[in-house]
Amino acid sequence: MADVLACPAWCIEHTALDPDRSGDGVHYGPPMSVPVARSGDAEGGDRVVTRVVAFDVDGCRDTAIHLDKPGRGAVRLNAWQARATAVTLLHATDLHDATFPSGIGCPTWCVEDHTFDEGTRHADTPRIVHADGPLPLDSAVSVQVLALDVADTRRVFLDLALPGSHTPLTVAEACKLAGRLLEAADLYTATH
Repeated sequence: MADVLACPAWCIEHTALDPDRSGDGVHYGPPMSVPVARSGDAEGGDRVVTRVVAFDVDGCRDTAIHLDKPGRGAVRLNAWQARATAVTLLHATDLHDATFPSGIGCPTWCVEDHTFDEGTRHADTPRIVHADGPLPLDSAVSVQVLALDVADTRRVFLDLALPGSHTPLTVAEACKLAGRLLEAADLYTATH
């Protein structure tokens, strides 16, 4: 018979994987949501959720941090990857703030300048944090600063890309998400 592991201190919900195996289960930490305003969303927005999850099987525990855009895309991170993603988000906010808001000229961080019918799209180099897996194998989190110049107006935002989704973020949203990731990394570390 396998060892039964105690619930982590952060566990708010526990689900048994198999009723016949009392030691196997899943522990869920509190969901830490960051509301994000999507452009053109009449319903008032969306959210990105960070949550610590632990799987107990045969006396062994596998802990992960889930970064999730519910219904659209998710990635599984370890504590180091969560912290690296937080740093990546904060670095992108610095670039965002260094952008000229007037929409005149190419931002200093621009490496990709494309003109389209209505204006110009500027993009910096995507910052990528490779994820822990297990599936999909090429999972990663990408953060990129983008600017759209339309009719002498510049809209600058951060793009958070998870497998299957892209989410535009404001600086405030990116900072909140970085904080949630750091909090989740602390909970993850407390489990080990």
